[in-house]
Amino acid sequence: MAIALRLGCLLLVPLLAACGGKSSSVDHAGGGGSSSGGSGAGAGTSSNAGSGGTVNECTRYDDESPIGVNVTLINKTSQTLYLGQQMSTCGIAPLFSVEPTGGKPLQSVGDCRVSCAGARGGIGGCPAICLFPNSVKLAPGESHSTTWDSLYPAQASLPQRCLSFEGAPDEQPCTQAKRIDAGDYTFRAVAALEVDCSMTSGNAMCGACMPDANGGCTISGGIIGGQNYTAEATATLDTSYGYSDPAANSNPGAGDAAAGALPTAQIELIFTE
Repeated sequence: MAIALRLGCLLLVPLLAACGGKSSSVDHAGGGGSSSGGSGAGAGTSSNAGSGGTVNECTRYDDESPIGVNVTLINKTSQTLYLGQQMSTCGIAPLFSVEPTGGKPLQSVGDCRVSCAGARGGIGGCPAICLFPNSVKLAPGESHSTTWDSLYPAQASLPQRCLSFEGAPDEQPCTQAKRIDAGDYTFRAVAALEVDCSMTSGNAMCGACMPDANGGCTISGGIIGGQNYTAEATATLDTSYGYSDPAANSNPGAGDAAAGALPTAQIELIFTE
């Protein structure tokens, strides 16, 4: 994946608030697949529960385990396209959004948060660092592969008896990475015809586009702009991939996702003229 430019030195600050096409079907491919980030620490663990707290009470908001979805973005236009962020933030945004049917786009868990597992020991928050955005350049006919971890952030709160650090508050807000339930989800990506590095380089020029092992090449510090192209695909992510069925009175997303022989969902986002 692309290497992000970093400003400042890395410093993990305890308990800080967060920093500021075409439709295609889902193929059943063998293997469990990989997932990108967001799973965090403490999934399914009962350690560090804190003095006086029960295992269930203190670990029920630990991060749930991810399920990887393979996403391929394909340029079938006659133009060179750029994928990436349309504005600069201190985090790295995904190249696509995911929206449940009838719902709003899911937020990315990211790495700038206080996880509930980390909160028990007084660890979490944002690194004292600002990441430059990157853009992916796709020539006509090229594609770029990435993954989605099927996780989204949910707000929670831990009682003081679950917190092990000195001076703990009565309640500690935290964020849990939750796994989606089975259902229909729309994947959507935006590409543009231009890339701008004026906000991230001293001479307002973009550096060399470095070959990316996942397809295309990556421009460090690039923000996309100009005419936009949109690619979209709606897919059913059902129990055959390991997702929980809320209609079956199950405990959605609880514990580890089933592993091993489950197929991996394959999503294609195709940009066309």
